[in-house]
Amino acid sequence: MSTKLRLITDTIHKTVYLSEMESSLMSTAYFYRLHDVYQSSTVYLTFPCNRTKRYEHSCGTMELAGEMFYSAVTNASSNDINVFFQELEFHFQNIVKSLLSGQNHPTYCEAIGILGQCFPRVNRQNLDAKCKEIISALFHSCQQINDAALDHYMPPFSSEISKRKFLYQCALEAVRIVALFHDVGHPPYSHIMEKTLNDLYSLCISASGNNKTNRVKDLISNLQPFKSDTDEVNCLLSAPIQSKSALHERIGLKMLIGAFKDYLDTELTKVASKANINDRSELAIYNITVAEFCFAILREQAPIFLSLHRIIDGCIDADRMDYIVRDALNSGVEWDKIPYKRLIDSCKLFVRNYNGEKYFSVAFPQKMTDHIDDLLLTRYKIFSRINYHHRSYKTALILQKIVETLAKDYLFKENTQKALCPEIADLWNCLAETINSKDLYIIQWNDSTLISHLYHTLAEIKGYNPEDYGISQKEFN
Repeated sequence: MSTKLRLITDTIHKTVYLSEMESSLMSTAYFYRLHDVYQSSTVYLTFPCNRTKRYEHSCGTMELAGEMFYSAVTNASSNDINVFFQELEFHFQNIVKSLLSGQNHPTYCEAIGILGQCFPRVNRQNLDAKCKEIISALFHSCQQINDAALDHYMPPFSSEISKRKFLYQCALEAVRIVALFHDVGHPPYSHIMEKTLNDLYSLCISASGNNKTNRVKDLISNLQPFKSDTDEVNCLLSAPIQSKSALHERIGLKMLIGAFKDYLDTELTKVASKANINDRSELAIYNITVAEFCFAILREQAPIFLSLHRIIDGCIDADRMDYIVRDALNSGVEWDKIPYKRLIDSCKLFVRNYNGEKYFSVAFPQKMTDHIDDLLLTRYKIFSRINYHHRSYKTALILQKIVETLAKDYLFKENTQKALCPEIADLWNCLAETINSKDLYIIQWNDSTLISHLYHTLAEIKGYNPEDYGISQKEFN
């Protein structure tokens, strides 16, 4: 794919290498907005130097997740490695077969016509034979998917090098992208506004007929896609599944779909222009397989993908290991350093059979118990002394109350009535506009835009009286 080495410099991890796919996905509006979303919401008002943005935290989480996956595979026993790759190959074969049949259209790829140009025509009668032929040719090549950045995390496979390199790189890239996008769905000021949006949605749903203004109906319509019982995502490996995820996780899933749509529209157009049909097939299959593995990990579709998800979302995971060190450093506290490199280097992939089912896990040896205790203790300190410091908590509640007040004032007035802050509707309108029209509206779904609306409102209302807004003097004050 690319011999160009992309890298960024990080306070904690020094150098983070980026693959071509990662770099492209990071350039989408969905991820780019994380440059302006605080990791710890309003904590910076109490700890002024704690201004970590979710952008750099996400990059750090991706780096640690890649290292954990590398260590887990390289430390595993030969038998567990064999089972692991057999399981990956099983799911990979299903992806290729579904691709060649052309019957399933994944939600994350709109360039179906272009995708079809990347494969030879296949009759249903010889689908299995053609599938085996393409996979065999692909496993003996792997030249097109080489990426200089990912070579830093490539184990020295001693046998079946090409096959294992391909499957390993697909899984590695998927783990890193899921880690990279694990926070992408957070709204401005993160959990504060997530609770506000949930509360406003419940309020609007329960509103009586007379109080269901057009604005109330708009909020319900805009948030409804993230509140349904299923995630409404079609993949080659699965149909929509039941989901009770948090709001930011549902939004993040939709944003990852949007990012892959943007990436694949451009990438598959370049792939389809290649003269060699084998080159086209290899690159197209690689890109789709990475996307499929990403959504399989997020949706924990099988035990192998569940175990990979625990690298990012578990008890001792890449997410926690990054923000514990990052938040402590950026808050100016000097607590004991966590030897997370030693922890990561020791993690290991295990495969166990239970009642005829194979279960995968990424775990740490018993000798790491003391270090894990230190990690969990430091996490407790961060929450109790920084994130839930009494002033941090107070400012969070104040911001939440302000936004709720302005939102309710706007929602329960008709268009002809003057609202305190009409721009507050961006908090929920950004979502629907981006999902439906694929524009860049989502890039302003960030902390600066929200706080600017509040500043503007503060300056604006001083020129008016309570009567102008149809509220009491107390509410106005």
